[in-house]
Amino acid sequence: MLMIVSNTPIVGHSLASLNTMYEYTDILLILLILLLMQVTHPKKSYIYNIDRAGLILSFFESLLAILISRGTFVSNERDAALSVAFCLVYCFLYVAIITLIMEYIRFLVTRRKPVFSKFSAEWALITVAAVDYLIYYGYHGFYLNTSITPLELCYTAVKICSYNGIVTCLFALVCIIPYFKHMTRVVRYGTFILMPFEVILLTLQLFAKNTIFLGLTYTIPFVVFYIIFHSNPFNELTVHQNADALYNFIDARIKAKRPYTLIFVEFPLLRIQQSSIFDEKLVDICREIESIRAGVSIFRLDTSTYVITAISTGDGVESFTEKVKDILDENLKSDVYLPSKHSIYVIYGDDVIKSPDMVYSFKTYLHANHPLGMETEYYIASEKDYQDFSNTFAIENLLEEIQDESNLEDPRILCYAQPIYNIETKSFRTAEALMRLGVNDKIIPPNVFIPVAEKSGYIHALTLIMLNKVCVSVKKLLDDGYDFDAITVNCSALEFADEHLFNDLTAIIDKNAIPKNKIRIEITESAIFDDYEMVMFNMGKLQQEGIEFYLDDFGTGYSNMERISSCSFHTIKFDKSVMNRAMEDPALDSLVNSYMNMMDEKGISTLVEGVEDEDQVEFSKRHGFNFIQGFKYAKPAPIEELTKYFEKTSDK
Repeated sequence: MLMIVSNTPIVGHSLASLNTMYEYTDILLILLILLLMQVTHPKKSYIYNIDRAGLILSFFESLLAILISRGTFVSNERDAALSVAFCLVYCFLYVAIITLIMEYIRFLVTRRKPVFSKFSAEWALITVAAVDYLIYYGYHGFYLNTSITPLELCYTAVKICSYNGIVTCLFALVCIIPYFKHMTRVVRYGTFILMPFEVILLTLQLFAKNTIFLGLTYTIPFVVFYIIFHSNPFNELTVHQNADALYNFIDARIKAKRPYTLIFVEFPLLRIQQSSIFDEKLVDICREIESIRAGVSIFRLDTSTYVITAISTGDGVESFTEKVKDILDENLKSDVYLPSKHSIYVIYGDDVIKSPDMVYSFKTYLHANHPLGMETEYYIASEKDYQDFSNTFAIENLLEEIQDESNLEDPRILCYAQPIYNIETKSFRTAEALMRLGVNDKIIPPNVFIPVAEKSGYIHALTLIMLNKVCVSVKKLLDDGYDFDAITVNCSALEFADEHLFNDLTAIIDKNAIPKNKIRIEITESAIFDDYEMVMFNMGKLQQEGIEFYLDDFGTGYSNMERISSCSFHTIKFDKSVMNRAMEDPALDSLVNSYMNMMDEKGISTLVEGVEDEDQVEFSKRHGFNFIQGFKYAKPAPIEELTKYFEKTSDK
């Protein structure tokens, strides 16, 4: 009968004990990675499931090795067959684990092509032969009436698995060599480093008679797969890296002051709909781009933007970009189902760019200031772009700081005012408040920072600060006995789309305890057309409080008189460009007369901006304008200087 007893040799050597410390370590490592998988919620892709299944099987494989080596299943003679059976399970689990590793590598190397079928038959024969040997070895004691120790049975199973693993790795290497040039660098280096390492480790296991570390040979690959392809940076199909990896790449380059080039490739159609056909084609595109030169990496910034990094700088940038463009054109324009329209922006390392966030902001800046049409193929950032962006970025950071501080008395917002001349009374009774930005003893004009504020969403914070400063000045003028009608404050079209605008503005006016009719608001034509219903809602509520409205820059936009009339403007301001063109164009001059007659009939006051000389004054009077604003009568100055233009009640 078969007997398995402690420490009785059968194959010429005696095993007093087996060190399973590495198997315990293996189990702890597996549990840690499985916990990370649960916590990090990686993409549940096909090969992610392979990786997870491999780790679970590895856990049971290592646990089984510990139990068998301790003789857990051999409490009496009748358990001998059970012990052999568990050794067989151990071997078959190892075969399953090796199969999953090979399937994972096959997917990365060949994209689901059955390349390993050429050695699957040989692999199967080796596995069957190895298992047959284990069965014979376990049961030969029954035929020869010889006893076997649990340690020897376990060690034999480990040796069989080691032989199997060595043969499998060597066959796999032979089979994937023809696909070498189609593999990404990550997969190529990983495969040709990992597999020889596995062979060495398995060979050492064959000669390590008192220690089992077989678990490391299959756990390490699954852990590496998780760390590289699932924990963060890589997409397992195209092997491009994600936005976090790109951020780290840029950050490392900037801190080390090393050169780099970033080629942003945008596919606008991918923002609307993802394409599985494109995803498949992208694999070939990535491989071709990587083959251009060493040091090329590909990142996916978002659903429609890919970033190609290279070490090239200077003259090599344009040559490299041309090659990228050619590859994209060749692969995408041949298929109507692929997003052939793409734009390419090239950024290289510069002292102006001090962080990854600045890189992304600079790319957005280029996109806004250098839009690429159908004919433009790519745009490489110039030195002027970097300088202009540096100024814009500094302003944007300053505006963000101003908004975050929410200080209605912020000293960096300077309140200027330009008095408005009343042609009929030949006096100044109103003025327009004009915002300036004061930074390091420099005054930044509104045409520089207002577009940045509107685009970045900081404009409302600036308006509230400006309104508060105007209200403070109005309060002081009234307290000092000055007689005037009102001061106008500009509001952005974007603000009138906000349902909270009424409450925000009236709260500041009430806080300063001034009559609401001393404040008037200017908006542009575009505001009326951007969100007509919300504009009418806000205008209606403010007008009910006695706040009148000016329409600014008339003649530069839609000039829809029907819609303008429906808004009940107090005054319409003609842009200076209309005056300048009308003075040279009789047809436009006649059109201005028609507008003036129409507004006079509707009881709307008119104002012309930008009047600087006598000819323009004559034009203004001849056409019947009610008000004139311009350098001819008064230049913008700090709002405190309005006392030079307004009269006190006692002086009248």
